[in-house]
Amino acid sequence: MWVSAIKSIRESLAGSGARLSGHIALEDKHNNLVSVLTIFRWLIGNKKEATRFLPAAGVSDADIASLSNISEDICLALKTKDFQEMQRSIVNKGGLKFNPNIYFIENNGNKIWGAWARWVLKKGSYGDPARAARLKIFKWYLLTLIFAISPFGSLFFKLTWPLRRGSYETIKSKILFLKPNQ
Repeated sequence: MWVSAIKSIRESLAGSGARLSGHIALEDKHNNLVSVLTIFRWLIGNKKEATRFLPAAGVSDADIASLSNISEDICLALKTKDFQEMQRSIVNKGGLKFNPNIYFIENNGNKIWGAWARWVLKKGSYGDPARAARLKIFKWYLLTLIFAISPFGSLFFKLTWPLRRGSYETIKSKILFLKPNQ
């Protein structure tokens, strides 16, 4: 959910009179369903490492190590106080990539997430036992969505990709902050 997070951070910075000069975001490159399983295993069982049937959870160590090639550009920008091209350098060197499929999932998921959050909060705040039934319904909804419905959503995305390519190029430019003053 890095797209929503960076938008929120950017708004907070702007509200404080600051400006986002650059950001790095890495993603788990495995299939979405595999990622869900590995993250769940990591969250519940505290096991990030690969197992017999599943890869290691989260962003790979190799992807993290590959970011060392960006450090010189960031250091130079900090020394010269010239941040105009830093984000472009981060993107060009792989520190931030736009994955249209992930954007599609996140964009649709955020709309639904807010509705669920409001519905659960009507029963009380965090820790309130009155929310238990709604949280259980949400859990089963989420599992059904991830494992039964999202494969069809991904198929729909792939089938409609040729029709969406142009609009996603515009979105990509905005998300990666490649245009000044976005």
